[in-house]
Amino acid sequence: MEALKAARGARFLAATLRELPTLRAAGIPLDLLVGSAADPGERYEGSLDARTVVLTESGAGGTANGERYAATELPGPVSDTYGAGDSFGAALAFALARGDELSRALELAARSGAAVLMGRGPYAAQLALAT
Repeated sequence: MEALKAARGARFLAATLRELPTLRAAGIPLDLLVGSAADPGERYEGSLDARTVVLTESGAGGTANGERYAATELPGPVSDTYGAGDSFGAALAFALARGDELSRALELAARSGAAVLMGRGPYAAQLALAT
């Protein structure tokens, strides 16, 4: 918990609902909280101070601060689902931390999650950052 409190010194702090009890105990404000609306272990009732709360619903998109967002069209047939949600969350945190508006960050996150579905495991089909 001390590490989490120290992390609040960063310019941007994101967390997953998988750690809800720890986040409640720490009581620190978050810039981004991400979880799965379909996972019973990630149920969220609004108990944290989080600027942006995103709940994913797989191929149905999800909600961001209570507003619906759309999933992206899949670029091909699904090979494996492992890592898609984590890739979504990582891309969303990346985009928001670099200053993207929420709608643009959600688009990148949705494309990142969808791309991972095309390969075996979480690393075979990730998006590459254009420089």
